[in-house]
Amino acid sequence: MLKKQSIEITVGVFVLAFVVLVLGFFVKNYGLQDNTEHYNISAYFQRADGLVKGADVKVNGVKVGEVNSITLDPETHYASVAFNVRKNISLPTDTQAHIVSEGLMGGKYVSLQIGGEEDALKEGDKIYKTQPPIVLEDIISHMLFSAGGSEEDKESKKADDE
Repeated sequence: MLKKQSIEITVGVFVLAFVVLVLGFFVKNYGLQDNTEHYNISAYFQRADGLVKGADVKVNGVKVGEVNSITLDPETHYASVAFNVRKNISLPTDTQAHIVSEGLMGGKYVSLQIGGEEDALKEGDKIYKTQPPIVLEDIISHMLFSAGGSEEDKESKKADDE
């Protein structure tokens, strides 16, 4: 009986150690715990469709921060997107921000296009050179309504052909 309990305790310890190792692996490799220091900047977009708090901020496809908040600026009526960037990432003052999609059905993220200025953005700075997201519904709608054309366009084309 004592031998059986000893085996069960040993197996339990190994299972517990395995679970701790697996959790540690995920925390280390998938950013569940981020102890790096950041600085906060914001960007102003005409639209911020599909962007959500917690979305990634990337430079050349590499995550360097995340979106903290999305609000409407009461004076300009632009979407103010506040985000953080790791302190070890220096962004020139002429950096541009774009809201891009991860794919057709994927979420949106902020992509930063590095500029060439020597001065760097710092805590609290703002990016005004931005590009709003491309809205798939708008593109499809435009294609559908422009494909048929108006009656005047059809008559004009017919006259040109003659």
